[in-house]
Amino acid sequence: CRDELVKAPNTDQLASHSRLFQNAFAQQAVCAPSRVSFLTGRRPDTTRLYDFNSYWRVHAGNFSTIPQYFKENGYVTMSVGKVFHP
Repeated sequence: CRDELVKAPNTDQLASHSRLFQNAFAQQAVCAPSRVSFLTGRRPDTTRLYDFNSYWRVHAGNFSTIPQYFKENGYVTMSVGKVFHP
């Protein structure tokens, strides 16, 4: 994205009209713990979720999520695609 070495005009055009995070990090190398961390605001060492197979609400606790918080405060929330897994 906006790189001299890689030519990606469509991505560059999208980035020019978007919020671009050039220094972003994942909480965990596996997607499920990282996604749970993003949606709950809690680190994987707090949720004790490190793998792809554990269901986080059973394994780690019934934490509130960002979508739940918004819904409880009058917003309509929707999820599309891979949001929680498994």
